[in-house]
Amino acid sequence: MSDGLKSDFGKYVFMTDVSAAVDGNQEPPPTIRVTIRDDPFGVLQLTESMRKSVEVVTDLLVHTTLEETRARFLAEASLRLFASSGEDATFVTLSRLFVPMLADGACFFSIHGDDVRCRAVAHADPAKERFVLALAKALGGEAGKHTEWIEHVFDRGLCIELSGQTLANAVASLSNDRDVSEASSGLGIHWLEGWPLVSNHRVLGAIFLFGGTLRHKLDIAGGDMLQSLAHCASLAVDNAQVHDVARQSIRAREHLMAVSAHDLRNSLSLALMSLSTIDGVGEGSNGTLQKSRIALLRKGLGRMQRLVDDLLDFSTIETGHLSISSTEQSVTTIVDEAMEAFREAALLKGITLVGRKPAEPCRIDCDAFRLFQVLSNLLGNALKFTPMGGKITVTAIDYVDEVEFSVSDTGCGIAPTELPRIFEAYRRAARSRLGGVGLGLSIAKGIVESHGGRMGVESRLGEGTVFFFRLPKRAPLNSKIDGV
Repeated sequence: MSDGLKSDFGKYVFMTDVSAAVDGNQEPPPTIRVTIRDDPFGVLQLTESMRKSVEVVTDLLVHTTLEETRARFLAEASLRLFASSGEDATFVTLSRLFVPMLADGACFFSIHGDDVRCRAVAHADPAKERFVLALAKALGGEAGKHTEWIEHVFDRGLCIELSGQTLANAVASLSNDRDVSEASSGLGIHWLEGWPLVSNHRVLGAIFLFGGTLRHKLDIAGGDMLQSLAHCASLAVDNAQVHDVARQSIRAREHLMAVSAHDLRNSLSLALMSLSTIDGVGEGSNGTLQKSRIALLRKGLGRMQRLVDDLLDFSTIETGHLSISSTEQSVTTIVDEAMEAFREAALLKGITLVGRKPAEPCRIDCDAFRLFQVLSNLLGNALKFTPMGGKITVTAIDYVDEVEFSVSDTGCGIAPTELPRIFEAYRRAARSRLGGVGLGLSIAKGIVESHGGRMGVESRLGEGTVFFFRLPKRAPLNSKIDGV
């Protein structure tokens, strides 16, 4: 030790032993006996102030660390809760957040009107979950509905805290059921809390927490954290209930669409058949007028039938029930039949229709009707947006294990901002002024993907567009093969 430090230590009589220990490189003694003769410089007061300051700083650091931990826990809990899809998944996530971190066990309930349902139970010891189930059955059963302390939570949206004799009386009032008595004994409950899940002034559910050892009362910050977590859980359950209702509504809408489209298609088919029986009736000027009106009516009914077919196809694709009946087909025949269906329309509009097919025989497993439907949609769109004097090319290329089909045109093209969403249902490009509900491309993509293929598009404004799709030559295992 330097002389300067020695002289500083020597000023204070109770520093002598420490000075000697440091100077001799010895371990300081576990206990230092201090003999105080005088305190001319107020060192004792200074030391006591320093001790208190250290305590304050330590308390502040501990408090800050706890606050950071609680904030991080709440943030992570919020992310997990709102990432859950549906009410069931949300309650399962809640059970993992509360147990065992905040309680030994818990019961979670949802409330829809008068219907109180237990959605999840949890316990730190999985072997005791059967006792938790019995307790949950009593809490949400008929006995619970007529028990005042449970009504406080379920009906009035109030929190409850029970322990000691109050808890014993509350459990006794719940039910005389043997299962409940066994559950209470098996769980060894010493405290119980009920937290309602309230959102928009509605009680959406409740959480009952309990522990087998008497815990210390939460400090103000801990209570605030538990209240914040309960509020976050309320919002998550509300969001999950809205999500479930929306999903049920979508399913109902799709079912209604499928049933309505099926019935409408049958009625339209009957109307078209009836028209065909009177198509040849009538001669002279009146007969000509009649035929003109019948042709117009047939055209309108035909459009209606295509729309209904689109709605029905879209519904089956969305629900994953599109039937694909694959057989081995000639690629050349597929291209020729699609072009033949639009040759007259292209001729009337002054558009050149060109086909490019593999030089060698090429065959592919596919649903010929569905593939014709895809090419018809692409050719129909190309005719709509290609001006007189333009050109449409239908191409099929053999890539050993795959075949690529494409329909290119020299039309107006598609804006780059619209390309990423061009296959979305009910979406129509800004260039479209010719009717339709925007299902065609979505259905075409669904048919291609049902064949195990993929579809894409390339376009430049003012130059034209190319829609293309690739299909495997051999049908995927999940497709329906005729004759197998």
